[in-house]
Amino acid sequence: MILPCPKSNPGHDSIEMKRYLHLFVNIIATGLQLAGIFSLICVFSVMAAENVLPELELAVANYKEGDYEAAYLQLEGLDGALSDEGQLHYWKGKAAFMLMRPKQASDHYYQALDLGHETSDTYFGLGQALGAWAMDASIFTQARLAGKIRRAFEDSLKIDPDHFDANFALMMYYEQAPGFMGGSWDDAVALGERARSLKLVEGSYALADMYRRKKKTDLAIKVAEDLIEEESGNPDHWVFLFTFLLSAKKFEGWESRYSRFENDFGDYPTAQYQFGKYAALTGRALDKGELSLRSYIIARPEKGPSIAHAHWRLGQILEHLNEEKDAMDAYATALELNPEDKEFLNSQKRLARAMRK
Repeated sequence: MILPCPKSNPGHDSIEMKRYLHLFVNIIATGLQLAGIFSLICVFSVMAAENVLPELELAVANYKEGDYEAAYLQLEGLDGALSDEGQLHYWKGKAAFMLMRPKQASDHYYQALDLGHETSDTYFGLGQALGAWAMDASIFTQARLAGKIRRAFEDSLKIDPDHFDANFALMMYYEQAPGFMGGSWDDAVALGERARSLKLVEGSYALADMYRRKKKTDLAIKVAEDLIEEESGNPDHWVFLFTFLLSAKKFEGWESRYSRFENDFGDYPTAQYQFGKYAALTGRALDKGELSLRSYIIARPEKGPSIAHAHWRLGQILEHLNEEKDAMDAYATALELNPEDKEFLNSQKRLARAMRK
């Protein structure tokens, strides 16, 4: 399940304190609420291990079904009626968070802890809620919450060092926070390696993406290549590597890697898209790139880049082949599928100007 989340502010150049504070609390809160392309954070990931009191079963069932409002109302009706009020507030915190009430959620998590429900999940939920609360808070509140967010994740790991989500969350904190607020690149890398040891695939994706954000492209590629060697039967790991190589404009050896992939997996739609993108960006292997994108469009896979992007990349290849009219048709199709995309529109306008000359 993908958790609801406001958009983060991606700016990252100023070293002025307010910019730092605003940035890293947004990144932390966003990372904790979005499953993203790696599906790393999910509040349901540890639910199976929770021993639920019989009185809570109906509310928890509604929570699992996604009816968070009904779950919260049922939990409210149990105040003072349970032997373990801490567990009651724990579930109230989870429901409130899913209802986009992070401050209320954090209050419930604090009450759960005060009442003795000191579990790794409770501390993780608290850090998650505080991060989301900080998203819309004033700069002063953000500064006050920052240390609490870090301590919540650290306390979660003190109880359960194998809590993957808490490892990931604290890794993001250490990566993004300035040093005077507890940030540490070395600690972030250590937690990334720890996450990788806990869950090879998700941890590798998390560590590689952290390297990518820091523009440490060679390290990101190394993590992706190591994953392929350790779990060679998964074609998605290759797609992950191809994506990194293209984003970093690492084109040398690209086709030989793809040939190795094809020998093992044949035609794989999301990899075919990446080959088409490679052809569009480099002007190399254009015929194969065109065929790859047309195959991807026909396949219409459920995962992977949009069909609109496939038409856009196809238009770029057709431009390389001097087939301007067909390229214009491809751009028009991309815009028909996604009229708001400025890249599609700019490509169409640029080609139209060139054709008029």
